[in-house]
Amino acid sequence: MLFDEEYLKRLQKLKLDLSRILKSGFQGQHRSSMAGSGMEFNDFRAYIPGDDYRYIDWNLYSRLGRLFIKLFQEEKEFLFYLLIDQSQSMSFGQPSKIQVALKLAGALGYIGLSNYDRIGASLFNTGLDETFKPGRGQDKIHAYLQFLENNMNTAGETDLNRVLDYLSYQYKKPGTVIILSDFLDEKGYQKGLRSLADKDWNIFIIQVLTPEEIDPQIEGDIRIVDIETEKKTNINIDQDALSSYRKKVDNFRNELQSFALHYDIKYIFYKTDIDFEDLILKLIKNKLII
Repeated sequence: MLFDEEYLKRLQKLKLDLSRILKSGFQGQHRSSMAGSGMEFNDFRAYIPGDDYRYIDWNLYSRLGRLFIKLFQEEKEFLFYLLIDQSQSMSFGQPSKIQVALKLAGALGYIGLSNYDRIGASLFNTGLDETFKPGRGQDKIHAYLQFLENNMNTAGETDLNRVLDYLSYQYKKPGTVIILSDFLDEKGYQKGLRSLADKDWNIFIIQVLTPEEIDPQIEGDIRIVDIETEKKTNINIDQDALSSYRKKVDNFRNELQSFALHYDIKYIFYKTDIDFEDLILKLIKNKLII
């Protein structure tokens, strides 16, 4: 199982760590991109354990003796969407990129649902495949994790432009989207990301790569097989070839990061040997995802 008891215990610990971080003032005046809190007051609802204590209406509590959360217009409309690449290239590595991406998506969705955000998710390759219909509330956590665990399979090529363009037109009102992918797509990613940016989506891209892809430790005459297209290439790998390869990987990552910076997209690099809990806490402390 991808989400075993140990993983669920770590999610609970992550939730407690998040609560401590917020109480210790890391968040400051930064308004949460996941909380969906807007400036226009709309309504109240009953407090649910795990809700952000900052939105409790203490005046109402003093009169009624019950806890209520203030709702804002943005909270009712807010959408937090996760897109997880399940193309064949994501099967590479031990653990595989798809396993790591799903664990990270599970933790991010868990935080969002605990914060009463409206969470949706889709797996994709050349199109959107399996989809978790957007919903909110902690009662959706089990179904969300089960959805991810049921979709560990990988297949096909990637078409990021097509998928992102479709998402930008599928929802009339923009939200926050987190894209977990290796971004290994010969057709590129620029058009799709621009389509989302033009519609005012708040975009995070998490590029997932393995240590072997960044710094391979191989030499000699070998045959390289493209895991998605099955194209075969015979090549002699020596130190010069490895040096050239590493430079190309660095250039690829730098180009993606520069593109993201230009369009006000948050770029996060995630190597699969990094612990997902450590990464999320680092992102929270740096005010990147909450």
